[in-house]
Amino acid sequence: MMETQAILEQFAMLTGLDERQAGQYRPLCENARAQVLGIAKPNVGMTGDMALCSAAAALAFYRWVLLRAAAGAENAFTVGDVRVDKSAMDVETARKLWRESEAAAAPYLCDTAFLFQQV
Repeated sequence: MMETQAILEQFAMLTGLDERQAGQYRPLCENARAQVLGIAKPNVGMTGDMALCSAAAALAFYRWVLLRAAAGAENAFTVGDVRVDKSAMDVETARKLWRESEAAAAPYLCDTAFLFQQV
C-alpha cells in the first residue's frame, strides 16, 4: 500500500523543496493519498502502487501550486534595468501533470466516470 512518506518524497522533488520544507505539506500529501486510494482498485501490486503513488504526489503538487497562486506567491529577479516577474508556478502545467499521472494510473483506478444515454 502506498505510503505517505513516498508521496512526500516525490512531492518534494516536484516542488524543489528540501525535506524539511516539504514536511510542512504532509497533510496535503495525506489528503491526496486518501483521495487516490478512494478510487483505487484493490490488490494492485507493486507496479500499481508506484503509479498510484506518483498520481498522489502529482495531485498534492497541483494543490500546492493552487495554494501558492491563490496566495499570490511570486518569484522575481532583476538584471540591470530589467525586472522579470514570474508567478510561483504555472497552474495549467501542474494540472496537466496531475491529469497525465492520473491517466498513467488509470489501469489501477476504478472507473468513476458515468454516462447517461438513451437505450
